Amino acid sequence: SRDWEACMTFNGISWGYVDAAQAANYAYNAQGILRMLARCAGGGGNLLLNIGPAPDGSVPEDAVEPLTAVGRWLKANGGAAYGRMKRATVRGNGVCEATMGADNAVYMWNWIWPSSGSMAFGGFADAPKAVSYLHDGKPIDFELKGQRLILKNLPAACPAPEAGVTVLKLEFGGEPQYAFASYLPQLHKGEEITPDRA
Repeated sequence: SRDWEACMTFNGISWGYVDAAQAANYAYNAQGILRMLARCAGGGGNLLLNIGPAPDGSVPEDAVEPLTAVGRWLKANGGAAYGRMKRATVRGNGVCEATMGADNAVYMWNWIWPSSGSMAFGGFADAPKAVSYLHDGKPIDFELKGQRLILKNLPAACPAPEAGVTVLKLEFGGEPQYAFASYLPQLHKGEEITPDRA
C-alpha cells in the first residue's frame, strides 16, 4: 500500500568492489537481473541495483555485458517495467511472471518459451481486447475457453531478440477479472469460482 524499493547488489555478496574472478560464481547474468526486475515491478516497487565500481571508478568487466544486454532488452520492453506500475493482481503460469501498467495492461514476462506453439494462463473471467509481443507489437492469436486464456500459433523458437525473455502484452478494457487457481475449489474454501464471481 506504499512505495517501496528493493536494494540489491550485482554479485549478491558485496556493495563494494570485488575482483571479477572472485565474484564470478555470484554475479548475475541478464536473465537474473530481469527476474529481479520483474519481481519488483510486479509488486509495484522499484529496483536499485548496485555494481560496486572498480578502484578507478569504472564499471567492473563482469557487469558490463549483463547490464548492456538488460539495457537493450529494456529499450524494446521497457513498457513492462518503467513508470508507475500497479501491484499485479494477475499471476503467471509457472514459466511467466506478470506485471501490470497503470492502464491495466498485463505484461507476461516469459522465461521458458514453449515449443508446442501454444501457451495458456488460467483464472481469467474476461478475454483481453488484444494480445501482442511487446518488443515489436505483432498480434498473437488467442481464445478464452472457460477461464483459460490460450495463446495460439506461437513460433517454435523464442521470438525475443534480447536475453531470451519475451514479454506478452495483454490489453483489457478495464481491470482484468481474474482469480488465481479458479478451477481449484480447495484453494477457495471449497467454493467454485465462476466467471461472474472472478
